[in-house]
Amino acid sequence: MNCILFPENAQLKLEKGDQKLEHILKVLRTKEGGEIFAGNINGELNVCTISYAPDGSATLTPKRAINNPKRLPTGIAVSFARPQIAQRLLFEAACFGVENLIFYPASKGEADYAKSSLYKSGEYAKWLERGAEQACSTYIPHFEYVSSLEEAIDKLEDLGDPNTINFAPDIYEAEYSFADAFSTYNPVKDEYTNIILGSERGFTNADRNLMRNRGYTLVSLGDRVLRTDTALIAVLSLLTNI
Repeated sequence: MNCILFPENAQLKLEKGDQKLEHILKVLRTKEGGEIFAGNINGELNVCTISYAPDGSATLTPKRAINNPKRLPTGIAVSFARPQIAQRLLFEAACFGVENLIFYPASKGEADYAKSSLYKSGEYAKWLERGAEQACSTYIPHFEYVSSLEEAIDKLEDLGDPNTINFAPDIYEAEYSFADAFSTYNPVKDEYTNIILGSERGFTNADRNLMRNRGYTLVSLGDRVLRTDTALIAVLSLLTNI
């Protein structure tokens, strides 16, 4: 973790036994008066000084604001995956600074994946937070999960820019490679982009027809079938280097 995040509008204080405080003490080994990057979620990122109290708690006091990596103007709809992969999807999306992240049940996916306690318990928020802390940014993606691909597309439209460019990686019926699609559609830096990622089993013909009818271009990430989290990383790596 490269910065410490706190809930919005919360005091920058860590109680004894907090895992983040344990990290500061045992991994960073920050002494009294030392400096830590910290901030409130979706707020300002600061260099803070740390002070330890006799009760074992610690307080971070903002000293000066520093550059806070901005959000990546991107909406991602990705199929529910097995919990371990879903955790990685949440982490990496936040690490790259994705603006909006939607999970949906893929036609060829496992229905039980959507029933994971990862969502109902709110544990997903921890993985988003960890990804942002890794990237040293306070920005957390807006996250939702919906009941269908069509609903995911609707949600991306609601949350995104009306002039967005839309892509869906598909190994079987891609019209362009993802790299060539950039030269064809000529997106510019900071232009909003929507991406739909399917399950590892791919899209159905009905999925493809729906996406095409809604303005999505099918693109290729290569000849290999990628794991869902690998595909996400590949897509976001391209988008961050426009």
